[in-house]
Amino acid sequence: MIKFIKAIFFDLTGRIEKMQVNLASASLSNEVDQVFLEETKQLLNGLNVDITTLINSGDLDIEALSSNNVIKYNTLHEALLTIELFRYLIIINYGEAEEYFKKKIKRIYTEINCLQNPPLITTISNSESYYWALPSYDIIAVPTGEEQSLLNLPDLYHEMGHLIYNQYAQYLKGTIEQSLTKYYNAEIQRVVHEQRAASLITFFREKLNHWIESWIMEFTCDLIAVYLVGPAYAWTNLKLTTLSSGKDQIFIDSPSHPSDEARMRAIFYLL
Repeated sequence: MIKFIKAIFFDLTGRIEKMQVNLASASLSNEVDQVFLEETKQLLNGLNVDITTLINSGDLDIEALSSNNVIKYNTLHEALLTIELFRYLIIINYGEAEEYFKKKIKRIYTEINCLQNPPLITTISNSESYYWALPSYDIIAVPTGEEQSLLNLPDLYHEMGHLIYNQYAQYLKGTIEQSLTKYYNAEIQRVVHEQRAASLITFFREKLNHWIESWIMEFTCDLIAVYLVGPAYAWTNLKLTTLSSGKDQIFIDSPSHPSDEARMRAIFYLL
């Protein structure tokens, strides 16, 4: 067991060293954000130091610490995976498409007079996840080949909305959380007073939680996109809705997103 545990930690250091070599390569695009690149190198270096320190500490040779060492491995592996997926792969795969989006996003931020630094755009997304944003890293991901699809680009503004929302949420939300809480609490009281099915209480509490955790943010990002590009975003969202919802799914919501029908109504309201 000790040999196995030591081996998986050495495997981590081996993976890090390969990434470090590739990040030092002269073949990387000159357009890669240098701050992002240096931060990635520092994160890998720091993680490598942590792993090497643990290997040299002698703790991996103690059988009684095996369970604890496995937990440490899982934590360190997760940290490496995060760097690999959301930093390393973006840098290594940076090419002409990313250079195109870098110019475009800079121009967009100038046009809308946004005070934030433009995010890094990557084409590591796929058709299933489509566009997505990672505000903690200032990253927006789009599918491969998306630079050739002009009519899909309004969705980029929705993802920009996530970065704006991440910084200015309290100003954008206003008092909607209080209004929603008041509404759903009143509905729960109606269930009690009218002796309706107790399952409705859980239902209303879940819906309120969805609003607070995700839906307010998604509606806000839609409205930011509509405010910035108008009907173009409505058409793009309608196309995506048509592709993803079919004939009878437009009223179906999820914990992370309100229903497509509700989102389109909000878009039309702002227009």
